[in-house]
Amino acid sequence: MTLTTAVRQISPGTSILDLQGEISASSEGALMEAHRQVSAAGARAILLNFGAVSHMNGAGLGRLVTLRARTSRQGQRLLAFGLTDHHRQIFALTCLDKACELYPGETEAVAAASTPDVQRLPTPKTLEVRSAPLEGMAAPAGWAAPVARLEVTGVPAGVVNLNVQGRQLYGPIRGFGPLWQKTFEVRLTGAATAPRDVIRVWKDNFGGFWPKGNRFYGRPSGIAPGDVALLHLAGPGGLNPPGGLPLISTGLMVIYADDDSFSFMASEGHTIAGMITFSAYDEGGTVVRIEALFRPGDPLFELMFRVGIGGKMEDSFWRQILRNLARHFGAASEPQLSVVCIDPRLQWAEARNIRHNAAIHTALYILGTPIRWVGGLFRKG
Repeated sequence: MTLTTAVRQISPGTSILDLQGEISASSEGALMEAHRQVSAAGARAILLNFGAVSHMNGAGLGRLVTLRARTSRQGQRLLAFGLTDHHRQIFALTCLDKACELYPGETEAVAAASTPDVQRLPTPKTLEVRSAPLEGMAAPAGWAAPVARLEVTGVPAGVVNLNVQGRQLYGPIRGFGPLWQKTFEVRLTGAATAPRDVIRVWKDNFGGFWPKGNRFYGRPSGIAPGDVALLHLAGPGGLNPPGGLPLISTGLMVIYADDDSFSFMASEGHTIAGMITFSAYDEGGTVVRIEALFRPGDPLFELMFRVGIGGKMEDSFWRQILRNLARHFGAASEPQLSVVCIDPRLQWAEARNIRHNAAIHTALYILGTPIRWVGGLFRKG
């Protein structure tokens, strides 16, 4: 199903968007056009009615994050009502519940929209809807269950486990720098491979397509919702510090996966605070896509992007993955990149993210290697 939207103007400053169908990558046009209409009508509060939303995948969630960023730039409030328990779990998992006001029904949402921000107080019903995670409930189809902290299990011998255990998820809501949307695509020219077959192979051997020097330590059986993976990231040209240590040790969690796509969210302290969705579709042949929706995680990583280091490394990384994937299927096509800055503002309230910076923590770990080695000798003695 595709997404359809109907606009209802409740008052000169309040509009409702009645959503029906499935929220996915293809929903961007419908959501942005509806936002344009209500903005032109002077809406200061926009209410999303989820009562007829049948499903939402990882890319669809990204479209809601984008909508939230656009409303924030224009000084508009974004409220939502009619969410099922499963919708609430998805909002809680990705921290979207902290950026979008949630209410049980239309009556409560309309009443809240008419109350000036400085006077508005959360009601018991609002607090109940905001509560997360929702314990004792099965996760929505394809989605991971909300987690308060990440837990790493089954770490292979010799693999550095830093900056993941006990950390929180790190989506675009929580990043410091501007909000970017980067889309990498490659057409599998000459390869008679269906999109779902590409996704199946990709999920089964995700780390096998990574650039030289970078390592993905996930579950051996492939990508599944709720999986937490360790990442060892290398520098330019695949260079790493001596001793088999990574330049940056970090991680991610699989927040969504089905037969058509899968999505990751970074762990706290990663270079980017964001979501990355991997998909394939048929457009007169199979096209493979990587869509990254992110903010640089903290002031140091934002500086790296400003001087060109962070962006070039990231672009090179994802381009090489698509090249490797294309070659696997017998195609030699060159990946294409499109870049959109959705919100150029810095989120200064998130500057404190630097205390979790994975690059700093990894560097300190590397510098402490001689001390740990000496300590090990004394323990053996």
